[in-house]
Amino acid sequence: MRSNFFWTANRMTAAWLFGMVASAGGFGALAEAARLPPAVLGVPALLGSAVLIIPLLRILARQVDGVAAHASVQRPHGVVIPASALTLSSDTGRELGLQTAGLNASGGSPVALVVLPDRVEVWSGRNESKPRWSAEAAALTATVGLVRVGLANNWDVVRLTDGTTTLAVSPRYGTLPLDAGGDIDRVLAELGLDPAAVRRASSTASPER
Repeated sequence: MRSNFFWTANRMTAAWLFGMVASAGGFGALAEAARLPPAVLGVPALLGSAVLIIPLLRILARQVDGVAAHASVQRPHGVVIPASALTLSSDTGRELGLQTAGLNASGGSPVALVVLPDRVEVWSGRNESKPRWSAEAAALTATVGLVRVGLANNWDVVRLTDGTTTLAVSPRYGTLPLDAGGDIDRVLAELGLDPAAVRRASSTASPER
């Protein structure tokens, strides 16, 4: 099972990296032609590179919103949590069609976490007829922590496991991954859990990633 967004995110990340290198090289060439120190145009190059990430973040946000809207239609009585999800093993990632945490991750997979009275589901895609993953509420265990995404990013996540499959879910009520840390307790509450108790238990558990 493949996630179309997985490839979109990779292409967008590659385009951003290309744009960053191209802008730095272009400004360097201009500096050399004008016989200016490269540092003079270095700041505009860095600013231009930073601006290039904004369209990517907006596309990621729209993708997550689209998945959440679809899940709301499929499960009108469920609590829908917009999120980016990562698996903690490549085998699980291939099985579910979701990105795997680590150096090669780029933006996570857009999902909707749907909380129902008897189970929790993870939906991905805007036209799928069934969830990518489902676990009985009674069998579900949640912890909180960090996972690595790419070279230098660590996301706040809720780790969900049914004893067989483990997913790391980073809420996306806001656009930026940095906003996720303030929403972890909200996700735990939506799952019917006591955030303080989960955090205490998580502090004594060894990190998985």
